[in-house]
Amino acid sequence: MHNGVLRVLILEDEILVALMLEDMLTHLGFQVCGPAHTLSDARDLLQTNAFDAALLDANLAGESSLPFAGQLADRGIPFAFMTGYSQQATRHFPDVPILRKPYTQDQIAVTLRKLAGLTPSV
Repeated sequence: MHNGVLRVLILEDEILVALMLEDMLTHLGFQVCGPAHTLSDARDLLQTNAFDAALLDANLAGESSLPFAGQLADRGIPFAFMTGYSQQATRHFPDVPILRKPYTQDQIAVTLRKLAGLTPSV
C-alpha cells in the first residue's frame, strides 16, 4: 500500500467495463494501476509499476488470463478473477476469489479488502 491506499491493477479487455471499474475503485478510495486491456499490457505494468492487488478478467477476447495470474501468484500479489463464465476458466486457482459479472461496487470493495487482508476471509 502506498500512503495507506491500496493500489489495484485492472486487467479487462472491454474498455467500457474497465472504465466503469476504474470509476468504482476510485470512488472506493483505491488507486488504479492501468487499466490493461491485453496480457502484453498487463505484463508491461507488472514490470514498471508497483501494485498491491489485481482484478483479472478471466477471458480476454478469447485469451485466458491464467498465465498472468501465475506470474502474480509467483510474486505473491493477491488477485481475483472477474468472469461471466463457469469456474472451469479459473480451476487452476481454486482459492482465488471470483467476481461474477455483473458485479456490484460493494462486491468489489469486499473482495479487495479481503485480498489486502483488511477484513477476515469468510
